[in-house]
Amino acid sequence: MKLYYHNTFKRMWVLVVALLIPCTLMAQIPEQINFQGFLTNTNGVAVSDGLYDISFSLWDTNTPVEGHQLWKETLQVEVKNGIYNAYLGTSIPFNDPDKNGDTSDALTFAHPYYLGIQVKGDDAYITFEGKLLSLSSVGSAFRARTSSGRAIRMVDNDDLITDADDIVFTFGQIQLTLPDASLNRGKEITIKKIDTQNFSVSIISKNSQTIDDINRDILTGGVPFIIDTIYRDITIISDGLNWYRVGRFDIKDVLESSIDSTLLKDGIPYTKLNLTKSIQATDLADGAVLFSAEDLAPESVTSDKLAFNIPLEKIKIDDRAIDGSKIKDGSIGSEKLIGNIGADKLTGNIPLEKITIDNNSINGEKITDNSISSTKLTGNIGSEKLSLADGSISYPKLNLTKSIQASDLAD
Repeated sequence: MKLYYHNTFKRMWVLVVALLIPCTLMAQIPEQINFQGFLTNTNGVAVSDGLYDISFSLWDTNTPVEGHQLWKETLQVEVKNGIYNAYLGTSIPFNDPDKNGDTSDALTFAHPYYLGIQVKGDDAYITFEGKLLSLSSVGSAFRARTSSGRAIRMVDNDDLITDADDIVFTFGQIQLTLPDASLNRGKEITIKKIDTQNFSVSIISKNSQTIDDINRDILTGGVPFIIDTIYRDITIISDGLNWYRVGRFDIKDVLESSIDSTLLKDGIPYTKLNLTKSIQATDLADGAVLFSAEDLAPESVTSDKLAFNIPLEKIKIDDRAIDGSKIKDGSIGSEKLIGNIGADKLTGNIPLEKITIDNNSINGEKITDNSISSTKLTGNIGSEKLSLADGSISYPKLNLTKSIQASDLAD
């Protein structure tokens, strides 16, 4: 669907949504033309209800060129839920545009005219692809050639969409039935919810026909396609058998558990995801994340990227994969460890400042004979640090680098 962009005036968008309907007999120049429009802001939300001054003009060129404006009037229109109605020709007649009594400049509508629209506070004209809106005529019947000439209709009750409908704007809690796809090969239909209430639009099909391979015929057990979000739309096209969506994709259209992992080839690249919140470790099943450390750039995963702790069962660490120099000082408390840590799990030495050890937490039986040499100790170990039973230190437990002198022995 095309939107007609209005340059400034709080960057307002204006969308022409209805027919231009003459209010006189077919054979006559129309005295008034009923024009209906839809005003939204740049986010697609209807403007606030109220009165707006809008200028309408007719031209014989598709761009505003000096000397080619044939008629102009400014009307104050009431806007409600973004919708407004205007009767063109209310103050300035088409048969006497300068209101001087001379009708030689009357608009005959015998050749194409182009409609200019301006909202008070903005001198720019609404254009479509840089052109004014084109009017086409058959006798004295007129319509706005909006969205590349597509017919637009408004619906506020249950209705049957016909092959004459191109764009349907909906209001209220209603159900729409699609035409037979087999009779409308190549037909494209857009349905848009434009009311601001929490109503939903149900779209159903005939003859068990589908939308994107899902049966939407409620008479044969199908489920309706639901539009329940303000200003959301769906555009579908018939292939001669069923209906298929075209245009943007909405995650709300995906049924629960409808995407099977077998339907995805090579996974979904991270660059394809737009995540609205962080992925918590608790969101992942054990073994759910399959990737190699080679997939990560060096030092690309930092602690500030993680929320909460990652449980051990979520991590698989290869033997000798953690270098002691990578461990933050005092970051591993004894309460974090279950069982023993084999030497084959560590690369290099772990400096003492990397470890927080509770009192009496190391059992002497866990120390290999001759494994603690004086080179591993900084300073002396005071006797108050040791709890030794009589005769508990045997000669094989000592790694002596020189002889014991008599002066080393207490009386």
